[in-house]
Amino acid sequence: MSKKIRLTVAGIEYYINTDESEAYMNEIADKVGERMDSLTKDNTFLSTTMAAVMCALQFCDENKKLEAELAETKRNLKRTTEESACS
Repeated sequence: MSKKIRLTVAGIEYYINTDESEAYMNEIADKVGERMDSLTKDNTFLSTTMAAVMCALQFCDENKKLEAELAETKRNLKRTTEESACS
């Protein structure tokens, strides 16, 4: 059941509808806020929007690399399982 949750990211409040728990969403919002704070601390010229885009690019990059790593792990597991079955 979707519910409305108030989150604060980089000092800005957002209201979102989600099926996730409030605690989980706050954890995610905190992680995004920390990343944005780190980006703006290192690059004072970044606007909130620019920091959000940079943050999104970093998270997408990390996600894509983890997906590739997971796919490789699954391939290795399948190969190992097949080799074990043949022995």
